[in-house]
Amino acid sequence: MIAISQDTPIRRASIADLNIEQLTALVEEMQERRMRQHTLFEAAQQAKAKNKEEKDRARYTKLLEMADKKIKSVDAAMDTIMKYLNEMKVLELVLGS
Repeated sequence: MIAISQDTPIRRASIADLNIEQLTALVEEMQERRMRQHTLFEAAQQAKAKNKEEKDRARYTKLLEMADKKIKSVDAAMDTIMKYLNEMKVLELVLGS
């Protein structure tokens, strides 16, 4: 922070009291402070995006696992149905219908 010799708690200095070097230093400090805030904001946004991507990837994996489980149960049901149909065909031949 810039030290302004005319600035006291009772009589506050104005930017009109600053010389060019002090004004330049003040603006540079403001820019640096803004860049620090911007850098922190960008880091937070990147962390948030990464977290969302990880959650989305985990959800996608979970859905794949659920779909695979259902496919296996459908395959098992189809095998059972085919077994019943084959058994019915054999019984039709035996019964002569």
